[in-house]
Amino acid sequence: MTKAKNEELQTRCDLLQQEIYFAKPSSSSSNVMSYDRIKESNFWVNFCTSSSSTLMFMACFNFLHASASCMRLWKGSATSSEDLPHLGSKRGPKPKLRLIDQFLLVMMRLHLGLGEDDLAFRFGVSQSTVSRLTTSSVNLMYHKFKQLPVWLPRRSVDRLMPPCFKVWYPTTRVIIDCTELFICTPSSLARQSATWSKSSSASLPIAMSRLCQTPTKDLFRTKP
Repeated sequence: MTKAKNEELQTRCDLLQQEIYFAKPSSSSSNVMSYDRIKESNFWVNFCTSSSSTLMFMACFNFLHASASCMRLWKGSATSSEDLPHLGSKRGPKPKLRLIDQFLLVMMRLHLGLGEDDLAFRFGVSQSTVSRLTTSSVNLMYHKFKQLPVWLPRRSVDRLMPPCFKVWYPTTRVIIDCTELFICTPSSLARQSATWSKSSSASLPIAMSRLCQTPTKDLFRTKP
């Protein structure tokens, strides 16, 4: 048996041992991270998820709830990313985490940038569960959130427009900004090529962002 085969089997054995460990009932389950532990505090909801309040967090969760309740979890490279948004009548085995806690886990991964092993320890699940859940949920969120309108009505833009814009830029609808975000180097050579920045010597996907019009005082004083 080759050395590579031995290492592969050892890795699989370690993963199975981790799955067995987290499947055991814990006497300290009250210490496991859950939405119930932070729902009474807007501060902790904001700290963990970036939502301004519990009400905002729940509004987002309720929007995703129907689709998330029958979401298929990603199962590796054999699962096409195009298949993930499609929902079936059977979700599979009953998950260990409630849907609200799954959403909290994903939001903490996105907002705080916590590692998969860290989140696995906090929520009392395995690292592979965190990985599959994050991949599936982010894909679902993308397909659901892109259905929401992103452009404010003209009357709303006029109402929220700063006074200086009303004078010098009265027809402004939106301000577009371009930014670069540091990411981990993708394993795919095609994606490495698509995200590589020669000027920064790093993987930096360029993102276009929309700056919403909000009432500010004398945002710009310069003439066009």
